[in-house]
Amino acid sequence: MVGRLAHLPRIIGLRTRVDVADHPALERRAVSRLCCRGVGRDLLHAPSRFGLVVAFALSVLAGVSISALLARLEDPVRAESAAGLRRARDASRNPALASVILTAAVIAELSVPLSFRPVPPVEPAYHVLATLPRGPVIEMPVYSTRFAFMRTQYMLSSTTHWMPLVDAYSSHIPQDFLDKTDALGAFPTREAFKLLERDRVRYAVFHMDLLNPEARDDVIVRLREFDRYLLLRYADDRIWLYEIVAYPNGLSRSERESAPQ
Repeated sequence: MVGRLAHLPRIIGLRTRVDVADHPALERRAVSRLCCRGVGRDLLHAPSRFGLVVAFALSVLAGVSISALLARLEDPVRAESAAGLRRARDASRNPALASVILTAAVIAELSVPLSFRPVPPVEPAYHVLATLPRGPVIEMPVYSTRFAFMRTQYMLSSTTHWMPLVDAYSSHIPQDFLDKTDALGAFPTREAFKLLERDRVRYAVFHMDLLNPEARDDVIVRLREFDRYLLLRYADDRIWLYEIVAYPNGLSRSERESAPQ
């Protein structure tokens, strides 16, 4: 069986440089790599969601059990024979038994504590942003591809202002965004300004509390360098909100808004 599985990488189009069938150690390694790294991980988007399949399967089994239980709770009047009368007497006690079972199940479910983290309050910067004219928003830090899921907090916060986000999160991230992630992550720079100007990005939200001291100092230096293009709208010890009022070597905000589309 293992010998046959060793050929699966070639069947599904994976390239191997040696014939693992002639090398038992490489054979086992190839099968492990195929099952654990190839098919087992790369082709499954979110394996944890298989827990839903288990829950649905248990629901089906519970339905079968309930159906069988209800079948035993038939009307005793329908019993005619002596054996049927005995079954009817037993069935008359079944409703009470079913009630006890259901009550025990409810108590068991309610006795398990459910702990939920308190929802953090909305940052004041987002309330300020909600009062400003609409425009695309870039949130800093942008986060690398590995930690892209951290951008979901930006999406949750966007429900306060409902403005489009430059750096959100999705199961599929467009390649053009991946190509410019590093450049956007260094904002404000001339290269980042050039990329944002195309989409007329209007606001930048800096989460200063998420930056280490070195990165924070670097951001402050660059903000001072490009302060003529940025207008501070809000700042506290956690978040700084800026409006991009102009772009280097480009039109100002008012000039771009009045320019023909």
